Amino acid sequence: MSDTTIYIGDLVTVKKELQKFIALPEWGIVINETVIIPSDLPPEEQMDPIDSFVVFFPSNDDTLTIPKKCLKKIVILEE
Repeated sequence: MSDTTIYIGDLVTVKKELQKFIALPEWGIVINETVIIPSDLPPEEQMDPIDSFVVFFPSNDDTLTIPKKCLKKIVILEE
């Protein structure tokens, strides 16, 4: 079984069940680890920081911050 833990430098894609909601390129490269700190919320709706990755998508030369739980590692198998 392959390792599905995501590290900086790994190829990733947005999980299939989320792809129908957002239009992102097929794959990207993890370039950093970060957190998203939710702000501008009413005091009664406070949220914890969201562990995320900064992902570079070379097909459209774009860099996005995406929650870790939304990504899936692309595993390349050698024969």
